[in-house]
Amino acid sequence: MREYERAEAAVDAAATASRPAHDEWLANEPSGDNVAMEVFFPYTRNHVLERLDPDEFEHNLFASVGENWFPLEADKAKALAQIQTLRDYHAAKQANRDRFGIDATYHREMVLDEALCGAIDALLQMPAPDAEALAWKFNELFSPTGTGEIAGWDHAYVKQTLADAIRLAGGTPSGVLA
Repeated sequence: MREYERAEAAVDAAATASRPAHDEWLANEPSGDNVAMEVFFPYTRNHVLERLDPDEFEHNLFASVGENWFPLEADKAKALAQIQTLRDYHAAKQANRDRFGIDATYHREMVLDEALCGAIDALLQMPAPDAEALAWKFNELFSPTGTGEIAGWDHAYVKQTLADAIRLAGGTPSGVLA
C-alpha cells in the first residue's frame, strides 16, 4: 500500500506542478483560423487541423497532374499557398508545445501513471488482509469512469478480489474461484 500511496502522491504532485504550464499552453494554442480551407474541401476543419498531413496532402493532390487534370499555374500556386497555411499552423502548434515543455511533461506524467497502475495491479492481485483493504479494491474496480460507466474487467483480473470478499465474509471460494 505504501508503494501505491507514493505513486499516487507523485502523480498528484506532478499534475499540480504542471497545471500552470498546461493552462498557459492551452491559452496560447493557435486557433487555426488562418488556415485556408478551400483546397482541403470536402474535409472538415477539425480533420484538416488535427489529422491531415500537409506534405502527404500536397503529394496526393498533385500526383495525377498531367494524367487527368491540368491546373492553371495560378490555381496551383493558390493551392500551394493554402497548404502552406496548414504547415504554418502545425509549426505554430509545435512551437507552443515546445515553449511550455508539454511533450516532456506528458512523458513524465505517463511514466508516473504507469508506476501508479503497476502499484494498483499489485495490490489488486494480493489477498486483502481485512475489510478495509477489500473496500479499497472494490472502489478501484467499480468506481464509475468519466463517462459514468463501470469498467468491465477480465475475470482473471478480479478473481483475487472476489475470493477476498468470500473469504472475509466467512465463506470458502468454490467453483470458478477455487
